Amino acid sequence: MKQFLRNMSITQKMFVSPVVAAILIAASGIVFYLYFPGSVNPVIFAVMAAAVAVVLATGYFMARFVSRPFSEISESFDGLSKGDLTKRLDEASGGEFGVMGRNFNSFVERFSDALSGVADRSSQISFAVNTLDATASQMARGADVVLTEITSVATASEEMSATATEITNNCVAAAKSSEIANNSAMTGENIIQEIIRSMGRIDERVKESALIIHKLGERSDQIGEIAGIINDIAEQTNLLALNAAIEAARAGEHGRGFAVVADEVRKLAERTTGATKQIGDTIQTMQNEMKNAVVSMEGGVKEVEIGNNETAKSGNALKEILNQINTLASQINQIAVASEEQSATTNEINNNIQKISKIMDTAARNIAENADASSNLSNLSVELNKLANQFKLQSRDQSQGSSVSREEVVLFVEKAAEYLKSASDRKKVYEEMSDPHGRFVKGDLYIFVNTIEGVTEAHGQNPKLVGKEMHELKDADGKFFIREISEVAKTKGKGWVDYKWINPVTGKILEKTTYCQRVGDVYIGCGIYK
Repeated sequence: MKQFLRNMSITQKMFVSPVVAAILIAASGIVFYLYFPGSVNPVIFAVMAAAVAVVLATGYFMARFVSRPFSEISESFDGLSKGDLTKRLDEASGGEFGVMGRNFNSFVERFSDALSGVADRSSQISFAVNTLDATASQMARGADVVLTEITSVATASEEMSATATEITNNCVAAAKSSEIANNSAMTGENIIQEIIRSMGRIDERVKESALIIHKLGERSDQIGEIAGIINDIAEQTNLLALNAAIEAARAGEHGRGFAVVADEVRKLAERTTGATKQIGDTIQTMQNEMKNAVVSMEGGVKEVEIGNNETAKSGNALKEILNQINTLASQINQIAVASEEQSATTNEINNNIQKISKIMDTAARNIAENADASSNLSNLSVELNKLANQFKLQSRDQSQGSSVSREEVVLFVEKAAEYLKSASDRKKVYEEMSDPHGRFVKGDLYIFVNTIEGVTEAHGQNPKLVGKEMHELKDADGKFFIREISEVAKTKGKGWVDYKWINPVTGKILEKTTYCQRVGDVYIGCGIYK
């Protein structure tokens, strides 16, 4: 019985009481009639019937009066359990129901306002976190690039340090070699000076020998003259001997002895003539050889003079080489000192780069961790936004869209595209399109230009975004909307992309749509709030 009563609604419970009362009244009349049948008055039955009717009518109207507020309360709580915060109770009723309605409505209003604020803050946090996530991702990629570059620089610095050390060692070795070359050059100079002196002495000796040979030639000429005289004497003697023989023949026996002497004198004269001829030939040969020797000695003297001059030139050249070697040795020593200083500086730079590399490695890990944390926070904010969107809020304002039509956006983008196509210097065009006060910014409308890879070339609202890669940027629902815009521009050439973005005027997340049109390797875009 208790369970049956528990399962009954309040309306049913309130209607049961009058029914029970009516049943009791009717039962009392029946019992009275059974026990006192003779004293039954029709008026009593009429009164009892009227009482039953009044009780039933009262119960019915009371149930109707109570059930309607309770139905509204039940319906409101049912909607509240389903996330519908737009239901309200009637506050005009008097008594407890009016108080309950006002309290319920006040609670729902406050809860709705709080939840609406949470939803708005969640959307704003989601927007900020998505921006932070994109920035953190870019920083992480930039840190990786910087770390790679620093690693390359560190490697190059190590190689440069090793090269500087090697250069220093080579300079020291070159300085030693130049010192040895300097000593060798000085020794060579001394040797050449000694050769010059020796060549001078040889020149003097050759000249003296030439003079002696010349004098010997003169003496041989004198000997030739004497030999000629002797030859003349021998010829005269031979003639005299012949005459003596003739005279001896004339004398007969008395001249025979004289003939013998004359014959011997003739023979001696002939021998003298032959010897004189041999002496003349020998002297002639000696004179020829002496003349050749004199000519040769004169040539030798000239060659010695030439050699002496060349040796002197070699000495001068060697002196110049020695001076150059001294200058080179001085320069090499200076280079060696500078190389040692540079090597020390390079080692210090290398150590600093190694420290920077370690710091950047730690920073890169921290940035990567921050990027992961930002990504997780972005996902959490998206989930929080989804949870907030599960509630139907009466107080949330969705009527802050743009008054600009889609046709105006298309014309605005097409005008910018034509201007970009006709421009000879895109850099100047990008600067003009990034001017917040320029002609490519009209109220809520502004032009932005991205490459197909998502790098911003121009941005009318926020020029600080120029040069940044935007493909990692998410909307309030976590969608990579820039990627989608780039894909539409790449594959279709032009089109619309919807996403959720914060309205800078109201600070609320609203539906936004962007129109894009491709121009070569970039695309131009412009968006409006719905």
